[in-house]
Amino acid sequence: MKTITHASNSRPGVEYTTTIDDDGRCTCTCPGFVYRQKCRHVAEAKSTPVLPTVESCHQPMLARALPAKKTLADFTNAGWVLEEKHDGHRLIVEVMHEGMSFLVKAYSRGGKTRDLPAHIIRALGYLPDGVYDGELLVPGGTSTDVKALHQADQLQLLLFDILESCRMALHNQQAHVRRSYLEQACRLLEPDSPVRVTPQFEVSAKKLQEIWDRGGEGAILKDITMLYLEGKRSPGWIKFKKLAAAELTITGFEEGRNGPHSTICLRDADGVDITVKTRNNCWLELFAANPASFIGRRLVISYQQKTADGKYRHPMADHFIDE
Repeated sequence: MKTITHASNSRPGVEYTTTIDDDGRCTCTCPGFVYRQKCRHVAEAKSTPVLPTVESCHQPMLARALPAKKTLADFTNAGWVLEEKHDGHRLIVEVMHEGMSFLVKAYSRGGKTRDLPAHIIRALGYLPDGVYDGELLVPGGTSTDVKALHQADQLQLLLFDILESCRMALHNQQAHVRRSYLEQACRLLEPDSPVRVTPQFEVSAKKLQEIWDRGGEGAILKDITMLYLEGKRSPGWIKFKKLAAAELTITGFEEGRNGPHSTICLRDADGVDITVKTRNNCWLELFAANPASFIGRRLVISYQQKTADGKYRHPMADHFIDE
C-alpha cells in the first residue's frame, strides 16, 4: 500500500491523503472523492507509472489447521504455548541502524513493501538491528480496519518472532531461544509503545474461551522446540479458531480442479451468494450421479465470522440438514 499527501488548494493548512492499495485500487480523503468517487488526486495516481516493488528475501512461516482427530487437550503440555491469533496484516519488518539514523522496511506476506505510519516507525527505531515477524492491527478490529485511514493512528504492531538479531541468523534456533532474543530486543521499547511482544500463555481451554468471549479470533498453538521454516506451513504452529454454523440453500455447481462439481454454489436467507469447495470424493460422486437432485437442498457450513456486507469468512461445507 502507498499513500500520497496533497495540500488543499482552497483550504490553507488542510491536507488530503490518496491511498493506492497493493491491488491498484485508489481512494482519497478529499471531498471530491468522498461525494463523487472521483478526484484529480486519484486520476493523477492512476496515471503515474507504478515502479516495481521490492521483495523481501524473508518469507513468513505459516500455521497449519488443527489436525484431524486432535483436540486442545493434545497440546496441553510443557512443550507447547498459546498466543492469541489477531485479525490484522502479517508483516516481516527489517530494522537497520547506521550512526544516529535508522531505516525500517516492512513487507507483506506476499513479499511486497508496505508503508508504516510514523508512530510505528518511530517505535521500531528503539529496536536493535534485526528481522522481526509480527501482525499490524487495530486493537479489537479486523483486517479491514488496518487500511482505514481514520484509524491509522490506532495501529499497533505485535511482534511474535525474530529471524535475525544484530545480523545473526536465528531461523535455525528453537522457538524458545528465538523468543528470548525477541524479548531482549523489545526491552528497549517505551512502556506505552505501539510496538510490543505478543504475550504467551499455557495452553488451556480457559484461556481460549477468554479470547472467544471478548470476540477474539482464536489462538496459535506453538511448539517451543520448532525451528523457523521460512515460507512453509509448520507442524509446530497450529491454528485453533472458533467456528460458527449456518444453513444455506444449494443453487448449483461450478467447475474446478476436481471436475464440474468441485464447487458448490449457495444462497442464504438474506440473498447472499457464496461458494464452498466440495467436501470429499464421495460427495463428488454423488453430485455427478444426479446434480439436479441437490438443487434446493439445505447445506450446513462452518465459517469464522460474517463481514459487514453479509459475506462469510472462510466458509467450509459441513453436512446436509436432512442427513
